[in-house]
Amino acid sequence: MLQIGDDHESVLRFLRNGGLSKIDSMRVLSQATGIPLLKARDIVQSSQAWR
Repeated sequence: MLQIGDDHESVLRFLRNGGLSKIDSMRVLSQATGIPLLKARDIVQSSQAWR
């Protein structure tokens, strides 16, 4: 379960374990945090969860 204040890596691990694709994870991260989609893409691409 996610909690307020969890870091991006924890969120991405949660999303990946839930079966979301990279693209869907980028969208969720962007919408949930308010960061631009391109920034979310960079975060997802460099995430340990997606290696």
